[in-house]
Amino acid sequence: MYPQPALAVGGTSYLTSQVVTVTTGVTTVTGYTPGTVGQIQLVSFDIFGDDVRVFWEGSTPTSSSGHVLPGGTAYTWAVNQWNNSRFILSGSGTSAVITASPFNGG
Repeated sequence: MYPQPALAVGGTSYLTSQVVTVTTGVTTVTGYTPGTVGQIQLVSFDIFGDDVRVFWEGSTPTSSSGHVLPGGTAYTWAVNQWNNSRFILSGSGTSAVITASPFNGG
């Protein structure tokens, strides 16, 4: 019923979290392979450091365009939304790290 950490093929270990360093150039995430119930459906992530900007449909954000995700916040998105996301530091930001973990839909 509730999201569970996603298991690797074979179901004996959890999938590895992704750590993404966001820079002044556009950062594209590696992504996860989406699946059905029991496989990856959601990605939970947090932003450490400065604010970032994002478009999640594949467009290219700039330091002044895109949705602002403040540093210190956490989100849970559908895996396809995460996979299509492109990030960049917002404004005069100098450092941001996103840590993302995959979950199944329960």
